[in-house]
Amino acid sequence: MKNVLWLAALSLGMALTLSAGAADEKPTNLARNGDAETGTLDNWAGFDKAVTEGVHSGKFCFERKAYAPIQSADLIPIKPEKTYTLSGWFRSIGKEPSMIYFGYIPCDENKQVIEPQMVNPVAGTETTLFADTKRGDKVVKIASGAKWQALPYAFIAFDADDSGNYTDLPNRRLSSMGILKAEDKGQYWELQLQEVCGQEYAAGTKVREHLAGATYIYNAAPGMGINPTWGCCTGVIKGVAKSGIPMDHWWPGTKYARILILANHVQKDTADLLVDDIVLTESDK
Repeated sequence: MKNVLWLAALSLGMALTLSAGAADEKPTNLARNGDAETGTLDNWAGFDKAVTEGVHSGKFCFERKAYAPIQSADLIPIKPEKTYTLSGWFRSIGKEPSMIYFGYIPCDENKQVIEPQMVNPVAGTETTLFADTKRGDKVVKIASGAKWQALPYAFIAFDADDSGNYTDLPNRRLSSMGILKAEDKGQYWELQLQEVCGQEYAAGTKVREHLAGATYIYNAAPGMGINPTWGCCTGVIKGVAKSGIPMDHWWPGTKYARILILANHVQKDTADLLVDDIVLTESDK
């Protein structure tokens, strides 16, 4: 009986130890060398150097003077059912406060960048080409254009899915950017483009209007001024959007992502930024 009680107590103790160990275990940081502790720029393109002065934690942090896009070399596989939390610590040490954008570059299954106009349709603009379109055309004829907008950042998306499911996204079959005029001609609508179309499709091809937008997913810092003391920027993202360019969901077709910082956005060398402890975690929440 004593042996049985001793074994039960031992088993309970082991279970408690394992539970405590599991609770203390930190999630894996998917941002390799995000703390700069290698003392190098390994995995990061765009920083000037790793420095030892004024760090947030450890022995090193990154520095960038003047504007530059900074991105991870690693392409991180994205699981839509997981929750991703991105954070980083930033400090401005220049003569003017640094301005940053912080988030992701979304990429498709072929590891190609997903641009906003590829996934940002205007609902209700689905129609067909009234006439053949050639690459050199600056006028495109469509069957119906009542909901189309003449905008400098508009595109024609070809071979569009008109079922409402947006299965064509990301759609890379786009015209050049810019619709100057959408005019009702009676039997058809005429779209006057800013530049030559650049695409060639037959009459009857399904088309839809798309719009440009924010270049990337800036969900951790959508344009923020940075203080001269260390501060943390963070953002959470989960799931894949059906269409559009939200900041809290991955854009349609996202299978991979790079971490992105626009450091000292459009600023000169009077802006100087320190960056430390970039962390990206994946969870089941």
